[in-house]
Amino acid sequence: MADALDGDGVATLRFDKYGTGRTGPGAYRDHLEALDHPAFVRRARAAYEVLRDRPETDPHALLVVGHGEGAMTGLLLGGTVRPRPAGLALVQPQAIRLLDLVGLQLKAQVAEAARDS
Repeated sequence: MADALDGDGVATLRFDKYGTGRTGPGAYRDHLEALDHPAFVRRARAAYEVLRDRPETDPHALLVVGHGEGAMTGLLLGGTVRPRPAGLALVQPQAIRLLDLVGLQLKAQVAEAARDS
């Protein structure tokens, strides 16, 4: 999606949630029990602010795009940042209950951590 937007001259800032990508658990590596959904929203807010504050960015033309679980994060973020986003896109919002999804992901992450230790 970012590549397609870039082809149209739209600046994007993409980041992965904690536990995925290069970030892994990040600052929560040694205390995973403290990682909660507000931590994801804070991380998204920080990313929004980085992009908003760049001199080449029009802060009144920013969009928030959330994919999967990020759709819920985008909804929460969109109502709290200033200036408010010019638009909000929820791409393929999650299809199962949040707690069921978290349970599945945690099980997989614990299994991976056990294999790596």
